[in-house]
Amino acid sequence: MQIPNLFFADVNADAALPIKGFFKIIKPPDGEAPENVRKAWVGMILPFTKICEGGSTGIITGKQRNCGKEILVPQVIAILALESHCPEAADWWKKSGRPNPLKGKDNTFGFLLEEVEVLNFEDLEMHYPDQLKKLNKIMNTPPYSIIPFPTEGVTPEISDN
Repeated sequence: MQIPNLFFADVNADAALPIKGFFKIIKPPDGEAPENVRKAWVGMILPFTKICEGGSTGIITGKQRNCGKEILVPQVIAILALESHCPEAADWWKKSGRPNPLKGKDNTFGFLLEEVEVLNFEDLEMHYPDQLKKLNKIMNTPPYSIIPFPTEGVTPEISDN
């Protein structure tokens, strides 16, 4: 998958996150959020910053668990996108303290690989142009911005760390 080198920057954060690719959520994610909130993610297209061995913290109980390979998306992007897709679900996350405002804390959502379909950038442009435009607008809403990195395309890697 070749995508332009892009970084998501939050002017309030210390660093920009590399966008490695995009994915579509194909089934409700596992977790402690109410079922209607989890189902609201289905059909959404989001950018990801990393694919890795993951673990999650329950939003309600705070319990830690290992969950296998997952794809990570910044919480702020996910919630802003969810807000335009299903405002009630986005409100639930906001009332639950997300995105996490504390620096140094995990500010990503993890979706299991079996819950998503990783999209080829060219197919994304061809088959989902409206969603891509909406996502671009969301990610360029102040204080956030997408910063192009002037090099050749990148290929996302699945890492074990």
